[in-house]
Amino acid sequence: MHGLAFSWLDSALERHFVRHTDSAVTPRPTPLAAFLAHAPWIPQTAVAGAPAEGTA
Repeated sequence: MHGLAFSWLDSALERHFVRHTDSAVTPRPTPLAAFLAHAPWIPQTAVAGAPAEGTA
């Protein structure tokens, strides 16, 4: 996720389910991934003196 101060673990965004009757691994988004994909963008205010995105 670009611009965040830390990195998300893959397990925070996707889970893999396996049934005992089906060996196929099925990836499913976590609630966090669904929220980040569909929530309205949250505007951020600029911090005085902070470099613009992509210039650091």
